Amino acid sequence: MRRWKTAVLIGAISLLLAVTAGAQDFPKGPINYMNPFNPGGEVDIAARAMQPYLEKNFNQPFVINYQPGAGGGLCWSKLAAGKTDGYTIGGFSIPHIILQPIFMKDVTYKTEDFVIFSIVEYTPIGLGVKKDFQGQHRR
Repeated sequence: MRRWKTAVLIGAISLLLAVTAGAQDFPKGPINYMNPFNPGGEVDIAARAMQPYLEKNFNQPFVINYQPGAGGGLCWSKLAAGKTDGYTIGGFSIPHIILQPIFMKDVTYKTEDFVIFSIVEYTPIGLGVKKDFQGQHRR
């Protein structure tokens, strides 16, 4: 199942990048992936999982560039201000990309500045305690 999802994702990214670039011989150079967080997080793990497949499919390097800061806002501001040539793409974390422009006054991008063309994965958030916790509210 995981390989199937990866194959579909790679196909979708390949198609979108080719259409975005507007040329059949795309890409002629590396694809730069802007990661809004530090190495090791879920956005990074997803990028690293895609990396070998994209490199094989495009016959070009898929370069992961870390742009941490402001909960992703630094990266997304740079991405919004960058070229629209298909050679620079970015990772997104939902709901950050939606909520930051609403609640943070110094964000220089709008959610509408981007097209999210693929949801790679999602991670539910939960709360937990150590298994042998003896607190009064344990169920």
